[in-house]
Amino acid sequence: MSKGFDDFFERMNGKISPFIKTFESVDRILGGGLTRGSLYVIGARPSVGKSAAALSMAHKILQKNSGIRIDFFSLEMPLDQIMIRFVSKETRIHATHLRNPQAYSNSMTKEKKKKALEAYQNLSKLNLRFYTDESMKKLNNIIRTIRKRAIQDKYVAIIDHALLIDAGLAKSDKRLQIIEITRRLKMLTNELNIPIVLLTQLNRMTDKTKSIPVLADLQESASFEQDANVVMLLYREEATNQENLTLNIAKNRDGILGSIPFKLLGQYSDFDEDYNRMKGTF
Repeated sequence: MSKGFDDFFERMNGKISPFIKTFESVDRILGGGLTRGSLYVIGARPSVGKSAAALSMAHKILQKNSGIRIDFFSLEMPLDQIMIRFVSKETRIHATHLRNPQAYSNSMTKEKKKKALEAYQNLSKLNLRFYTDESMKKLNNIIRTIRKRAIQDKYVAIIDHALLIDAGLAKSDKRLQIIEITRRLKMLTNELNIPIVLLTQLNRMTDKTKSIPVLADLQESASFEQDANVVMLLYREEATNQENLTLNIAKNRDGILGSIPFKLLGQYSDFDEDYNRMKGTF
C-alpha cells in the first residue's frame, strides 16, 4: 500500500493521468481511456472491420498521447496491406488504387503518388512497430517482445487476432489454447502494468440469427469473459449497410456499459466515430 501511495497522491493532485486516450466516446464509457493492468477484447465477425478498428485505434493513440509506443502484432495481414490501409486513410486515396497504381493510371496522378509516398514516410516515423512474421504467431514470442518494449503509461500492445495465436500446448484443443492465451496475457498486463488490446472473432451463429451479439457469441467466450477487463463487440446494424457499425461495450469491469455508433469507409480503410448517429447518445 505504501508503494502505491505516491502514485495515488499524484493522481489526486492531477499531476499524472493513468489513462491512454483513444476514441473520445470510447474513453468516456471507459472512464478516461485505456488503463494499466487491463486486457481489452474486441470481437467481430470476419470482414466487419475489426482490423480497421484496431489500426484506427492505434492511430488515435499516437495522435493523442505524447511519447507513447505501440506494438501491433498482425497475424493475418502482411505489412504492405497494413500500410496501404494507413496511407489510404491519411491521404483519402482509394485503397484499390494504391494496391495497383498502374491499373488505375488515370486516377493515380503524379501528385497523388507523391502524396502517398510522403504519407508513408511520415507514418514510418511514428513510434509504431508492426510484427507480421510467422514467428509472432507463437504466444511465447509475443510475450517476450512485449516484455522488452513495455513502458508503464507509455505503451500499448495490440494483437490481431487471438484465434491465430499458437499457445504452445501439446494438444490442439482450441478451447484450451484460448484459455492459455487470455490467462497469460491478463497476467502480463498485471505484471507490466500496461494495457493490451486483443482482437478475436464472434461465432457463426451471429450471422444466422442476425441479432445484436452478446458475450456468449465470442468463440470460446468463457475465457474472454473471465480474463478481460473490457469486452467490446463490433457489428453491422444492417447486413446491407457496410458503413454503419456499432461498438457495444458488453463488459466493463470498472465502469458502465454502452453502445457507440461508428462509420467504416472501406475504400479509405477509415474507421471513426459517427457523430451524426451519436447525437443524443451521450
